[in-house]
Amino acid sequence: TQASLLLGPPHPNPLVGRTTIEFALPAAAPVRVEIVDGAGRRVRVLCDEVRAAGRHAVVWDGRGEDGRKAASGVYLFRVKSGGQETSGRVVLAR
Repeated sequence: TQASLLLGPPHPNPLVGRTTIEFALPAAAPVRVEIVDGAGRRVRVLCDEVRAAGRHAVVWDGRGEDGRKAASGVYLFRVKSGGQETSGRVVLAR
């Protein structure tokens, strides 16, 4: 069986200023971490690069690609790597 991409809970959640998303890769691989809104529209790409095996963290500051503050609400974060995808939810409170 293939080793799994692991995802930790975002902290803090709900976020007011910023939240940290942690994940672990079983092997070095390209990884993409993105935030999407409730309708599935991409809000921001936090990471899109090759990372080594092991634990990693990215930070979302509650802003979209354009630098503007995202609206309060529930957002999904998706982590894709090595043909695997996992996701979680984070609540943005303004």
